[in-house]
Amino acid sequence: MAERLRAHDWAATPLGPIGRWPQSLKSTVDLLLPSGFPMIALWGPLLIQIYNDGYRDLMGLKHPAGLGQPTRDCWPEVWHINKPIYDRVWAGETLTYENRLYPLTRSGRLEDVWFTLSYSPLRDETGTIAGILVILIETTARKRAEDALRESEERFRRFAEHSANVLWLADLETMRLEYLSPAFVQVWERPTEMLPDIEHWLGAVHPDDRDKARRALERVGHGETLVMEYRIVRSSDGAVRRIRDTFFPIPSGDGRIRRAGGIAQDVTGDTGSRVYVIAADDGSRRALVGHLQPAGYEIQVFSSGQACLDIASSLMPGCVVLDVDRHADGFTVPKELKAKRINLPVVVLGASGGDVGFGVSAMKAGAIDYLEKPYASDALLAAVATALAEIRADAERGRLRDAARARIAGLSAREREVLEGLLAGGTNKTIGRALSLSPRTVEIHRAHVMEALGAQTLSEAILIAAAAGMQPASPAAAVPAVPIVSGKSVA
Repeated sequence: MAERLRAHDWAATPLGPIGRWPQSLKSTVDLLLPSGFPMIALWGPLLIQIYNDGYRDLMGLKHPAGLGQPTRDCWPEVWHINKPIYDRVWAGETLTYENRLYPLTRSGRLEDVWFTLSYSPLRDETGTIAGILVILIETTARKRAEDALRESEERFRRFAEHSANVLWLADLETMRLEYLSPAFVQVWERPTEMLPDIEHWLGAVHPDDRDKARRALERVGHGETLVMEYRIVRSSDGAVRRIRDTFFPIPSGDGRIRRAGGIAQDVTGDTGSRVYVIAADDGSRRALVGHLQPAGYEIQVFSSGQACLDIASSLMPGCVVLDVDRHADGFTVPKELKAKRINLPVVVLGASGGDVGFGVSAMKAGAIDYLEKPYASDALLAAVATALAEIRADAERGRLRDAARARIAGLSAREREVLEGLLAGGTNKTIGRALSLSPRTVEIHRAHVMEALGAQTLSEAILIAAAAGMQPASPAAAVPAVPIVSGKSVA
């Protein structure tokens, strides 16, 4: 830069030939040229630019035209940011900014760039401020790396907090549970502080599965990753839930496995082959079991509706077949299950005697279907299959909803804003105006959104967002009437 500076036609600039420069300006140039830090001197009322090699490397396509050019003409896209700073420095202040965002056009397109900068006044021989010295370091790469790390950690935190699955971390040496995600409270129905260590966790596992769970922890401590299903018994209501847990080791820096993690999924709704038969008459119970068992159903028999209701909250999902003949409680079972919101669909069997009111009463009580006696075996099997299919459909809808919510929760706040803008029909340009971002930055966020959602097209992304219950941004937010420009935008 020293050679280029000497060869430059300074006579064509307000500074005039180098030989006429004041000694203060020459001394400033002698200071900045050999510096290893990017430096630029802005001299005179027009803030004419003189810079070193480090600053040249930051200018991109604006060099060499920027040498000897008024800084306002060189960097018009950030004049609204810089002018207030220059005014303060010209008044005698020294200012420092860390990781300050500048939307610059230095490579032919607008891009978001971060700098750490120092602005200080330059004085001439009379002590009057005659220019501004700017020392700066571009921190774009570091800022983006820090933001990416922070965003990754934040995304994990949001995923863990909103996921329907339970994420857990345990110290295998102290046997302490270091982390339990909020979903634990919904699945186990216990506050996290009630399970401070692994032994307390094992205490919530069904007694028949406890040894298997303990052995799984021992295996993961030896470096094995495994998937295991076990049951838990909730202390709040005695309900039994089936859990599919992925155990994985977490090696330390020295290679030893001191910690383990896991993702526990409630798969109780995955099973759809259980039928609960309620019949007071021995012959009716035997007949129903004879029809259902050959079809592969797992049968549990009750001699009264109350016996079933007493433990209904702890039953695995399935269909109830209720024979109301000789039943004193009649339609109590479907009524109570409906009132308690226990998802056990009921098929009612009974002799109507030609009274259409029988079926109406059954359906009003909450039954999903009813069959008149004598019934055909095929009709019974069809009614049970339909009821169980609805259970599986509900479970699948719930899984899809939870998966969509987990994906949305994994987005950063900025990515969510971009997605809301896309749902409202915004383009990269209009969304950028609304969020004070360059279209290129919106495009980058949009790509991250599509990747996080696992969507190939915008239509797929919209379907996922809709499944999660996400609402689009208002049209005013997507397409603002007045563009918003701010030097403090955060990408």
